[in-house]
Amino acid sequence: VSGVVATNTKTGKRVTGGDFAKVYFTPFSNEQIEQIIADGQVFNFAGAFCLKEKFWSEHVKKIEGTLDSVLGLPKHLTERLINQVSQ
Repeated sequence: VSGVVATNTKTGKRVTGGDFAKVYFTPFSNEQIEQIIADGQVFNFAGAFCLKEKFWSEHVKKIEGTLDSVLGLPKHLTERLINQVSQ
């Protein structure tokens, strides 16, 4: 889930929106899970993983929603909200 707020600082107009994405992974072995925890990278990302890293991207089975939302900022939603407050 990603939430975006756009505010026009001249007019005070504010709009909000949300975007949803689901990531489905292929199964991880017990050894892989132990390695994920041991290397500590899951503690460095808000969603506990980064799809730009090869290890994670190789396990992606399917993404529902936009990749932008998974990576952090849904560009299409952000652009739409900025346009709304600019009118």
